[in-house]
Amino acid sequence: MMIIQKPRVRCLPTIAGALALFCLLLTGCASNVAGVQRDPNQVFVFPNTNDAHPLPLWGKDGGAAGNGPAETGLNLDPAFLSDLYSQIVDSMIQLQLVSFDQNLNAVPDAAQTWDISADRKTWTFHLRPNLLWADGTPLTSYDFALGMRHDLDPNLCNTAGPLNPPAPATLKTNSCAGSQPQLGYLSDIKGAAQYANATADPTTGKVPTTISGITTPDAQTLQIQLVQPESFFLGQLATVASMPIETSAFKQYGFNYVAHFSQAADPTPVSESGPWIIKKWFDPTNPGVTDPQHSTQIDFAPNPHWWGKPLTLKEVDMPLIPDKEDFYNRYLQEGANKIDFALVPAGDYPFAQNLPDFHSVPQLTIEFFAMNFFNPPFDNLQVRQAFDLALNKQSLVDTTFQGADTPTNHIIPYGIPGYNPNLLTPPEGSGTVSLTGDQAEAKKLIEQVAQGCESDFSHDWCPYIIGTGTSRTPITQVGATNAQCPNFAVGVNANGTTNQTPIVVYMAKENADRIKIAHGAAQAWDNVLCLNVSTSEDPGNKPISGGNLFGDLAKYAHQGKPSPESIWTIGYGVDYVDPQDFTTNQFGLTTANNSDNFGIPNPNGNDNQSAIETAMTTADQMPVATPAEQQARIKAYQQIEQQLVDEVAWIPYDQPQALYRVRPYVENFTLPASGFLSDQDWADIFIAAHN
Repeated sequence: MMIIQKPRVRCLPTIAGALALFCLLLTGCASNVAGVQRDPNQVFVFPNTNDAHPLPLWGKDGGAAGNGPAETGLNLDPAFLSDLYSQIVDSMIQLQLVSFDQNLNAVPDAAQTWDISADRKTWTFHLRPNLLWADGTPLTSYDFALGMRHDLDPNLCNTAGPLNPPAPATLKTNSCAGSQPQLGYLSDIKGAAQYANATADPTTGKVPTTISGITTPDAQTLQIQLVQPESFFLGQLATVASMPIETSAFKQYGFNYVAHFSQAADPTPVSESGPWIIKKWFDPTNPGVTDPQHSTQIDFAPNPHWWGKPLTLKEVDMPLIPDKEDFYNRYLQEGANKIDFALVPAGDYPFAQNLPDFHSVPQLTIEFFAMNFFNPPFDNLQVRQAFDLALNKQSLVDTTFQGADTPTNHIIPYGIPGYNPNLLTPPEGSGTVSLTGDQAEAKKLIEQVAQGCESDFSHDWCPYIIGTGTSRTPITQVGATNAQCPNFAVGVNANGTTNQTPIVVYMAKENADRIKIAHGAAQAWDNVLCLNVSTSEDPGNKPISGGNLFGDLAKYAHQGKPSPESIWTIGYGVDYVDPQDFTTNQFGLTTANNSDNFGIPNPNGNDNQSAIETAMTTADQMPVATPAEQQARIKAYQQIEQQLVDEVAWIPYDQPQALYRVRPYVENFTLPASGFLSDQDWADIFIAAHN
């Protein structure tokens, strides 16, 4: 029996500490760097990459100011931020109310302490004294309230719009109302949903111009009132959703304020609050470039008014490299053009894994197959279980990623509180944690479904299992091609081929890895279950772009009806470090992520799903004031995950790993599982003397 792989850890003499996520598994990671001679320059060349964003890297997000939705370029306004590429930069130049430490615990940041009311609905945050923006202006609770209002402004996509929302009739077609990137984090604040959607208050009939649940008793105090108790709310605030905006800068520049971060035209740092400020934008190959839109590198300098531990590094240089292969090749170079850090492409993993500067960390991400529970044959539990058990996930992932990724059965990924190493694969009571599947059990399940269809062909899943037409004679092979097929009745054409209704597996045509995974899975389902399975990339089928796939999923989420795609492969990366993010946030009745239509009553019944919905609602509101309460909450989510797996809410198959190399002279640098350093992670990093 196999369980999820432990992460590979390299404990180098030059690395002072390792992410606590690692050290839970391996002791002795930390090394003593006291007395290490330091490089006098203290410059860390720390590049950033995203191959989805072609040069210019700042382009098209609302123009040169970069103040539109984050679609094609680097965006530094937290209200639009939804990509890791931009978050790496924002986490350097902005603080948050709370943050995560390397143990993945929520810790104080701008908020030094906080209180929770007896009914657990009101959170009161007390800011550190004497917080300052990089220009020396006091940083207050009003700036945090402004940041949250800006996050939820329904005019977010209308760069000419005011901060306060107008009446619904005046909203323009490019309004973001109801789809703001940070709405998911803040929507449970009292009045936030009405404000974000520009909907009239039922008691006053007026569109709110502020968020009633966010108040500022004084400059040092921020009070947030929730609609209902939420144990995971602190995790939601440890995100870009709690980043502030400098009120004076926003009054002066409006939505354009990010265009005035430090650069040649504006030497005074504007609206930056983190450990770093932007020193300059430029293009090393073109000295005349100083604007963000055309720059290919950002240089950062320490923020003189940073509240936290002083930085040892004197500068961080961030080349913006759009292609990940070029990114890695640049690391292999020596001389003046070399960089100090690089992500390792999966294809280079077999060689790189044995190098002393190689590291890996499990990402807080799950790759999975999802199904619409209103589409046959996946409205049948036994079919879903058979699809899960038919896969050899170990072989599928190892073949695709050459050992660089980790196969998994989990919905809650390794590294999230609540990860359960004893999770069982379906059906309930199978007693296995195997990653190689159970093909014999999968065949039995499909045979049981087929036998049910022989007695009652009226079920909508029957054409997918035993075929269509009037001639359905029990045979031992489908099309006389697979002697291992279960002995069930199937419709057969005159030439001996099956006339089962096709099942098409969808994936974004731009994602080569998911295409490989889908092809491998479809072949397994075809061979093991003897069903007519293909992918959207196979001849005769119609490929689908990621945008169209995501659009369909959003359109049919929690609608309680069939969608054009019955089964698809996709991934989900952590939004906030809490098991609720991978349970209720994915499968709640009304969550935007619930493309499966999980829990919504359908004609075939879902009594188990209704019970899971109730369990998730209960767990979300459990108290966490004591260690015993925290442990009880974790146990509740572990039980919920097991129930979700038994229902085959997803078919998880892969937890990706972040593979990277970092120069041995970069001391105390460890890439967190989140993929980016928090504002407080920078203080201990320094550059040792080297040739």
